[in-house]
Amino acid sequence: MESTPPLFTTRHWVAEDGTIRGKVLPGANYRIEEAVRSMEIIERLGGGRPRALLMDITEMRSMTREARAFFGEPARAHAVYAVALIVNSLLSRAIGNLLSLEVQVMRT
Repeated sequence: MESTPPLFTTRHWVAEDGTIRGKVLPGANYRIEEAVRSMEIIERLGGGRPRALLMDITEMRSMTREARAFFGEPARAHAVYAVALIVNSLLSRAIGNLLSLEVQVMRT
């Protein structure tokens, strides 16, 4: 199982089933810089193949509109073909809903 150390706001790894997993660190404020770096790591861990992504955002504090839009761009589809978010609060659920909305708007 390949893994990355927590470089900034998220720890990423490849699970035994081949999915890419991620855990946002407590209190993280996701900006465009974090989104770009996270995507670079996801692309590297995917090894050139699109993978499913399971991301735990339960302890995320916030995500900027620019970061949400970046994740929703159609250009990200080469690295990730499916995304599931783990949420446990109204805030993380709201972030997940906004991210889902950004993806839907960008793909239509």
